[in-house]
Amino acid sequence: MARLVVLQIATRTAASIAGARLAHPALAKQLVRSSSSVPLNIAEGAGRFGRDRLQHYRIAYGSCLEAKTTVEILVLSGLLDRETGRRWWADLHRVGGPMLIASALWGLMKSLQ
Repeated sequence: MARLVVLQIATRTAASIAGARLAHPALAKQLVRSSSSVPLNIAEGAGRFGRDRLQHYRIAYGSCLEAKTTVEILVLSGLLDRETGRRWWADLHRVGGPMLIASALWGLMKSLQ
């Protein structure tokens, strides 16, 4: 169930980011790539077993952290409005209240080790 919630939030966030017009083309492209990598790797990992599953969750975890950092850079540089940045960052950060996408992924990774 946790994977499903994480996947839903990550997919919705990646779609929102992909549809946005951002002022910095290179960072925009990087943000779309990293945010899209989160749900894609969660979905692929869910269909794998053992080390393959763990590797996909690790990639999703790293991509989530990368996307959050890119959002921060865009907001701090004034290239993304604070409200949109807060929403995207929070969506990448939260799943079902206090649970973090990163924490949920970390838990899934630990359960496979």
